[in-house]
Parts: sequence; structure tokens; C-alpha cells
Amino acid sequence: MMKIVFVLMLGVSLSLFVGCKRDNSSLSKDIKNDIEESSIVDNVSLDKSKLTKSQSDVTEKIKLEKPFDNKYWDNKAEGIYVDAISGEALFLSKDKYDSGTGWPSFTKPIDKKMVTNILSNKDGVNKTDVKNSTTNTHLGNLYYDGPKDRGGTRYCLYSSSLRFVPTSEMASEGYGYLLSQVSK
Repeated sequence: MMKIVFVLMLGVSLSLFVGCKRDNSSLSKDIKNDIEESSIVDNVSLDKSKLTKSQSDVTEKIKLEKPFDNKYWDNKAEGIYVDAISGEALFLSKDKYDSGTGWPSFTKPIDKKMVTNILSNKDGVNKTDVKNSTTNTHLGNLYYDGPKDRGGTRYCLYSSSLRFVPTSEMASEGYGYLLSQVSK
């Protein structure tokens, strides 16, 4: 009996979740506050015509980016990494580390609500795709071989899906609220 009740509750929860729109007017006050506090950009306007070929290939067509031949694989500056399309703050430089893969790798996102991890089996290889929760754009992949002392996860991302904002520009670009989190 408990299993049936649980399955029914799960089904109702999933149907509500799937049917939920990003229109804040239909969300409860508590959920609205959570969304606002988690730095999700509301009513994101995506102008995909401004994407470079590489950005379009990575974010929309889920194509690979060359390792060691991309913009941020070896960037060591302090700041944040934002979604290249929407500008949503996704990762802190203090959570970036050299994974030896040739792509920017992070131990965790700023807010786990900002990324969606989707199991996929492309070309017969099981992996976990990382997408922006709001825009559904492809960011990279999640692996479980990261530094054990920092949680064990490795968000291996593509530079083409990101834009780096150095600490000196964070306040002027509207990310000042994250400055205290950037320092190592």
C-alpha cells in the first residue's frame, strides 16, 4: 500500500513539475522567492543569431570542443563563469581546477538549481550531460572523478558555453552580489 501511495505522489509531483511554466505568476510565493534568491534570470531572452559557430555547435548541437584549444581551459584569473547565452552566473573561479583534460573543470556550480544533469547514451557511451536549467543549453558533462576532498564531482565544461567575468568587472555587470564568494 505504501508503495502505491508513494508512486501516486511521485506521479503527481512529476506532472506538476513538468507542467510548470517559467511564468512566475503561476508559482507560489515561496517558489518565487527561491527562484529570485538563486540568481535565476527570469524571462531570459535568447538571441541565438549572435552565437559564434563554436557556441552554436556546443550549446545547441551538443558537439565537442577541442581540448587544450579553447578559451578557458587554463584560465586562472579570479571571477565567475556565466552562461554565454543568457549571462546567468553558473560557476566560481575558486571551484575551478586543472583536471588535465584540456577543458575548464569545476567541482560544483554556484547553485545546483542552475544546472540540470541528464543521463545520455550518445554513440553507445553512457555519460551525464550538463545543461543550463533555464535555457536548456548544453554546457558540458559531469563526471565523478573530481577531487575527493572537494566532493568528487567534475563539471567538465566547454569554453564556448561560458563567458568569464573577472572580479574587477563583476559589480559593473550586475554580479556584485557574488564578489564575497569568489575569493579562495
